[in-house]
Amino acid sequence: MVTVVFNEQRNMVWRALNHVFEAESGIEIVQEDLDAFLHRPDLDAQLLNRPLVHENYVRQMSLTKRTSAAGHRHLVSSAPVYRTWPARYPDVTSAPWAVAEPVFSPDLKPGELAFEEIMYLKFKQIFEAVEGLNATGEEPKIRRLGSYLEFIYKVAAGVTDADVESSIQAIRRAYHEHREREAGG
Repeated sequence: MVTVVFNEQRNMVWRALNHVFEAESGIEIVQEDLDAFLHRPDLDAQLLNRPLVHENYVRQMSLTKRTSAAGHRHLVSSAPVYRTWPARYPDVTSAPWAVAEPVFSPDLKPGELAFEEIMYLKFKQIFEAVEGLNATGEEPKIRRLGSYLEFIYKVAAGVTDADVESSIQAIRRAYHEHREREAGG
């Protein structure tokens, strides 16, 4: 099972994470400086947005080959996992892996999918990508995944606490499915 370490600075999202994942095994919630978080030696991978991955961390294509629609018509690609190679910034992260967020179709119309469903699909693909890498025998396996959530979860103006909590519940749903797959059920 992968432990996810969420680093969150925004109060609204921090409260929702703590409420939804209260006493949840395999989830850690911290508030750390971004630079310090990216240098944590205890993280095997960092979850990052695609521009950050491609501009700063990788020199080769994804080690995971699953780039199809990933079972949903709105997904263009699943979440690829990359071996990090700090191309521009030689000491940006200590994690050997970078997991990029999935890409949704530009044809996805506003409101066609609830935001919670988008968050669920993103994290479902992220956990499946990590499971796929771990199944290959590549070392190190991803056992601790760092997520500076602001990279992939933008909170729009006018969003309520209930909206944010629903989005975090969607992440929790994807995490529970990951745990069930890892347990063999």
